[in-house]
Amino acid sequence: MNSRLMRLWKIVNKIFVNNGPTICITKSQASRKQDKTARGKAFKQILAALTVNFATINTGMALGFSAVALPQLQANSSDIPVTEDQASWIGIY
Repeated sequence: MNSRLMRLWKIVNKIFVNNGPTICITKSQASRKQDKTARGKAFKQILAALTVNFATINTGMALGFSAVALPQLQANSSDIPVTEDQASWIGIY
C-alpha cells in the first residue's frame, strides 16, 4: 500500500508542480471508516447510559410527584378525597 501511495504521490506531484497549484492531502478512506466506527461505538454507549439514567429519573419523578399531589388530594375541594391513611400508601408507591 505504501509503494502505491508513493507512486501516486509522485505522479500527482509532477502534474501539480508543473501546472502551479498546491496539493491538499485529506484523510484516507480507511481513517474515515475508523472514525465512523468510533462514533458508532460512542453513540451506543451514550444511548445505553441515557436509557439507564432515564429509568432512574422516571422512578424519582414518580415518587416525587406524590409530594406535590398529596396536599391537593387531601384538600376539601378535591374531586378524589383521600384520607391520611390512604395518603400514606400513595407516598410509598
